[in-house]
Amino acid sequence: MIHAIGNVNHGGEALSDGDLHIYGKLLGRAICGLKGSYASSVYCQYFDPSLIGINDHFINVEDYKEQLQRLLDLLDIY
Repeated sequence: MIHAIGNVNHGGEALSDGDLHIYGKLLGRAICGLKGSYASSVYCQYFDPSLIGINDHFINVEDYKEQLQRLLDLLDIY
């Protein structure tokens, strides 16, 4: 588990074997579960990443931004 106090800016990258906690803005890349855990999660205060990865599954967020926004609206998360 990694705790980052501050932002992960555009072009930045945060990697973790387990969960990833970012106490700030997530604007860059976040990859968790590097040792094979599909149960790993990314937590942050502001979610606008360029890429999310959990174990060996990656999503380029720009390709799914509209669907993610609808999901966040449903969950009432900004």
